Parts: sequence; structure tokens; C-alpha cells
Amino acid sequence: DPLKALMQAQVMAAAEKILTSRTCRYEIPDGKRLLAESRLAIRNVMFTAWAWRCGGGEKFRARAIAELDAACALKDWNPSHFLDTAEMALAVATGYDWLYPSLDASQRTTYERAIIDKALKPAKAIYAKGNWWTKPSNNWSQVCGGGIAVAAAAVAGHDDGLAGPLFRDGFALVGQCGKFY
Repeated sequence: DPLKALMQAQVMAAAEKILTSRTCRYEIPDGKRLLAESRLAIRNVMFTAWAWRCGGGEKFRARAIAELDAACALKDWNPSHFLDTAEMALAVATGYDWLYPSLDASQRTTYERAIIDKALKPAKAIYAKGNWWTKPSNNWSQVCGGGIAVAAAAVAGHDDGLAGPLFRDGFALVGQCGKFY
């Protein structure tokens, strides 16, 4: 399939460039949003972990791990602007899942704890309060619900009992968002 081959080549080229780029860091230039860093983490993890999974070599796995380590070392994922948290949770959960067989026990525990402490626990509190995005009203509902659902699914069984309800809530929320399209 020529389109598939073109897309794969583009992903591999992007992953190659990421090898020499910086990891995410705790930068909130406008005093409100960590979102650019969350999106950087998603991009870096998705491309490098994919490249490794497609046989690109250890350099891509190592770079994906560097991104996961940087994300998990952040003091928080900026839960006051929860979109940032949900997107960082998606990045770390995807990397954790895609790299899982190659991770050692310490890495697995670090990534699980970060997802639980920096995403699932804040999400549980926000769902309990009925924050505006917990109802199907706009794009935030899909992004936050989806990011938390993916994160919950990734750490199920290592999750302090949070994963099941948060997965169900996030999955249901994303499904309900179809009503505003």
C-alpha cells in the first residue's frame, strides 16, 4: 500500500528528528497552560515508541523512555488546567503500554505511580465535583475523558482501585460527546 508506506516513512523521519530534540519540561509560559509540553510529550512518545515497535532499534526505545522519565519527573501535570493533565496522561499511558515488555520493574512502578498520582487521583476528584468538562459539552470532554480512560486502562490492576470507575466514566463521556456533532 503506497499510502501506508509513505505514512510509515514520514513517522520514521519524524522519530529520527526527535532523537536530538528536548524532552518535555515544566513550562507554563502564560501562567495557566502546560499544554504545549503535554503535546510535545505525546508526539515524542508516539513517534519514538512506534519506531521502536516497528523495528527501528534501541535508540528509539531509549528516547521514548527518556520522554517518559521526563514527564513522570514533573511536579504535577497541571491539574488546574485539566486538559494538560489528560494529554500528559495519554502520553505516559501510551508509552507505558507500548514499551511494557521492555521495561524493568522500577520503570513500570514509576510510570504507574505517576499515572495514578498525577492523573487518576486528580480526575477522580474532578469527576466527584462534576466539573464542567465531565459533561458532554465540548472538545475538552472528549480529550479529558479519553485521556483518562486510556490512562486508567493502562494501569488497571496496579491502580489503587481507581481504574475501573475512571475508565467507565471516561469511555461513557466520549460516547456521549456524539450528541454535539
